[in-house]
This record gives sequence, C-alpha cells and structure tokens, in this order.
Amino acid sequence: MEKQLSIIIPTYQDPQLLSWTLACLEKNTLSKAAYEVLVCDDGSTKDNLSIVKQYEDRLTIRYFYQPDRGFCPGQARNMGIDHAKGQYCLFLDTGILLSKDALAHFLTHAKMHQGAVLGYIEGFSNEPLENIRDLISLEDIDGSILRLEKAGYVDRREVGYQQYGEDLMKWPACWVYFSGGMTLIPRSILTQIGGFDERFTQWGGEDVELGLRLYLAGYPISLCKKAKGIHYPHAKRNQIEDWEAFVANLKTQRQMIYQKFPLPEVYVWANQHLNSDTFNAYLVEKLGLEDWR
Repeated sequence: MEKQLSIIIPTYQDPQLLSWTLACLEKNTLSKAAYEVLVCDDGSTKDNLSIVKQYEDRLTIRYFYQPDRGFCPGQARNMGIDHAKGQYCLFLDTGILLSKDALAHFLTHAKMHQGAVLGYIEGFSNEPLENIRDLISLEDIDGSILRLEKAGYVDRREVGYQQYGEDLMKWPACWVYFSGGMTLIPRSILTQIGGFDERFTQWGGEDVELGLRLYLAGYPISLCKKAKGIHYPHAKRNQIEDWEAFVANLKTQRQMIYQKFPLPEVYVWANQHLNSDTFNAYLVEKLGLEDWR
C-alpha cells in the first residue's frame, strides 16, 4: 500500500535535535501507516544512525547518508525524493517540532489544493536563543506554540500574511517566501520539475529557486496555517560569523537565480537587495500593481 506522505528530514551533526524532531512525529495524530520518514544525512560525523535505529519500532523510517561536501541541503533533500514512496513529500528541517495535528492538517489541505503547501513555523528569530528556549517544553509542543504566539515569536513571514493576506497566489511575488524547512509538495510535481537545484550551497538559495520554479511552472503555492511547528533555537551549521561574507553570499545566490530566470521582477529582487516584505511592497508601489488583490 502506497504511503500518503514521505517526510524528508535533511540533517547534519545534531543527534539531539534529530531525536526531538522524530519524537514529535511519533506523537502525531496521523496514523503511522499513512507516512514514512526518510532521514537524509548531509555528511555528519556524529552518530545520527543510532538515533534513527531507536525509532525503527515506532516509525516507518529509513536512513540515507552522503559524504560531507559542505552545506548541501538541496542534495540531501533530493536524496530523499529519490527514495520516497509517498504521494506527497513533506520537507522538514532537523529541529522542527510539529504540533500533534500538523501532519493531518497538511494532508487535508493538500487534497483540497494543488501544488506546494507552506506550514507555519513559530520561533524563528534572531533574538538570543535562551529567550525562545525558555518558552518551549518538549513535553508540550502545542502549549509551547501558544506561548510563542503570545510572546510574538510567530512565523517570520507573518508580516507578509498580514499585509497581503493568506491567499499567496494573489501576492505580487509569493515565491520569495518559499522555504524548504516545513513544506509539502506532491512527489509527482517534484519528479516533473527536477527537485532542488544542487548548485546552491548557502542558506536559503535552493528554497527560493524552487519556489520560483514552481510558481513559473504554474503550480500554486498555498499556506496551511493550521499545520504548525516550532523552529527550535539552535546554532546553525552556517552560523553567521562574518556578516559581510553572509551578505555577499546572498547577493551571489540572487544573481544565480536571476541568471536562471532573467525576468524583470527577479532582476529587481537580485539587484535592489530588498527583503521579502519590502520587495513585495516595491512591486505593488513601483510597478503599477496597486490592484494586485
């Protein structure tokens, strides 16, 4: 029997975060028969495999490994796509802690909408890690989500949702908000368009490129605000130590995307260096899109 859902988790070096992500999946209300979990290791030297083995009697779970060639999340996710058996692929970053009903909400939404589905990620913030960790209980993720929302640690894209609404296809450029951290895409679509572009080896570039490619191919991108999860605060593999180098990498990635898709709006995004919110505002105000709704 075909699985409805293949959950693809790229991971690197943090067995504890991986274990917490898997523990939340185990507690999810969706039937275990409906989904499989594919842990795709991007070259860890730490023993993530032993964590996976701890869950073999509780989840349908498989482990895949690729040698460490640097930051290659797109390649790790594609490894998962290649081995997936589900009708839908749900990309879930290590350290995402799902609410108990998140998987069910994703599937319900996906069956009513074509294309990609973005989940709602709480707690992604540049504030000190301890400020957010203090609000999170690993034993009560749903309660933790309520505390984060009350404290204002909502999805970082919430500004856009408030300004432009939750029907993303009515936005001037919803693709700039695309993230692989907690997103569902039908496997048939991924097979057709070719998955993630593996040339992107810095944070975020492969996500936006895939979002733009989906958008230009005519596949809708929608938001399922009921599918909630927490981005557990942690030091990142590509932690920003040199801000100038980080900004330079972002510029390089944007230019790579523009070279691939030489469109006027992509040119503006690549060269004006606007963030996602101000970029959409720019398109509305400067390009005569006042009636975008």
